[in-house]
Amino acid sequence: MVILKIVSKNEKNVVVTLEDGSVLFLSKDLIYETGLRKGDDISDELRLQLIEENQKYFIKQKSFDYLSRRLHSTNELRTKLLQKKYDKRLIQIVLDELQEKKYLNDADFTERFITERIYFKKSGSQKIKSELLKKGIPLSLIEEKLRLVVDENESYENALSIGKKKMTSLIKRGFDDKRTRLKLFAYLVSKGYNFDTTKQVCNALLKSDQFDDVE
Repeated sequence: MVILKIVSKNEKNVVVTLEDGSVLFLSKDLIYETGLRKGDDISDELRLQLIEENQKYFIKQKSFDYLSRRLHSTNELRTKLLQKKYDKRLIQIVLDELQEKKYLNDADFTERFITERIYFKKSGSQKIKSELLKKGIPLSLIEEKLRLVVDENESYENALSIGKKKMTSLIKRGFDDKRTRLKLFAYLVSKGYNFDTTKQVCNALLKSDQFDDVE
């Protein structure tokens, strides 16, 4: 198969057009390594290798597209790439490269995710843990970063802050005291706060010990 032309796409990649009309997007590094030039007649084996490199190019570009929008865990990015029907083996090769070059780092992702959830969404540790597990982060890493980032006093203050807003909303909706207590408790639990923190906040807001017997 003869190469009709090789045209620069950008500073890192080129477009290679073959005589059958097919087009390959390849890195300039690969062109330099193989010594390919316009007019070269490439073997079937090399053509298959170039096709594979072409597929890796698109997997990498799609990966950067996702990562440019926000950070992803490795497993989260893998799932999205698989949904695009890319080859599983080539996806793993690209992911390994992205990890090696620090574009993917589950430890950094986990720490930043926890920090953002605490400070911007005021989520509790249980909900954060559940969300990270769904993203494929190992439990040991989640617990390590939670210990590093989460401050118990700050967690209580966050729960108290969102609890006040929720309680005001419930009172405005006309719920009686019992319904308000139950809904407030359920709300804080749904936000990921543990039993002790939830009970403390509810007792503080309701000025009572109504939750001492909740199990």
